[in-house]
Amino acid sequence: MIGALTGTPHRAQHDGSSFSSDVKSTTSVRRSAASDQSLKDAVRQQRGVKAVQELLDAGADPNCRNYTPASKVGRGWDADYYPEHSIHVLAMAVRSKDVEVVRALLKAGADRSVGEYTGSSSFECGGGDREDRDSYAQSPMDIALRLDLKDIVRELLGDKTAALSESTKLPEDLVEEILDKQVANLQPTPIPEAHVYDQWARR
Repeated sequence: MIGALTGTPHRAQHDGSSFSSDVKSTTSVRRSAASDQSLKDAVRQQRGVKAVQELLDAGADPNCRNYTPASKVGRGWDADYYPEHSIHVLAMAVRSKDVEVVRALLKAGADRSVGEYTGSSSFECGGGDREDRDSYAQSPMDIALRLDLKDIVRELLGDKTAALSESTKLPEDLVEEILDKQVANLQPTPIPEAHVYDQWARR
């Protein structure tokens, strides 16, 4: 009987410890999500590299993103399908045209291979016509090239720039000229063209 009685408080203490751990974990997740949202807001609102760096130092994720799910409007064969869309904070920084913020995110570990994703879509665009487009992705480099942001393109090239300078041992002005030519020859990944057709003609 004594053993049974003494066992119960021990089990209760263990459960309480587990509950406390779960609460701390949940609080940590919420704090991290809030920090990530603050980082995205700071980048989109162009608050500058100092504000971004403070949030990164506080633990914000340099690979956080915004996500909008796909949606359907209407019913039946003529329903409109709007695409899902995601954009990572590095792509936001490229679109803000702030090379210092891009540099800070890369230094903090941002993945330069992921930027934006737009899912497939199909919707009426007026006059009985329908527009269909396949899904596509754009890397931060694709976005920088489309916006002709040469400084950011070179920042995204990262180690390749340093490697060229180190391997060639050429004067800095010649290295700059070579890099400019390389950047000029880079092309973004094509975005699929929209297919527009008379939806009524297919009925």
